[in-house]
Amino acid sequence: MKEQSTSPPPPLGIPLGGPCAKATGCTAGKVGETCNGKNADCDTTPGAGDGVCDACTLVGGVTTEDEMFLLLGNFFVNK
Repeated sequence: MKEQSTSPPPPLGIPLGGPCAKATGCTAGKVGETCNGKNADCDTTPGAGDGVCDACTLVGGVTTEDEMFLLLGNFFVNK
């Protein structure tokens, strides 16, 4: 998991990684529980205001925050 708020955008417009579109996990309050992009979903009690919905699932990317997922490889066809 990574935090949406601290995830840097990918360099040079590379379309891999960066901040997720919608956070799906709690990082404060009910830590580890799922949420629907709303901080209130993570409150320890309704209306407490102590929840933060900011966690995203890693899907790869080109920064250290995105686990530096790079598709590299060489191949050739021997004729």
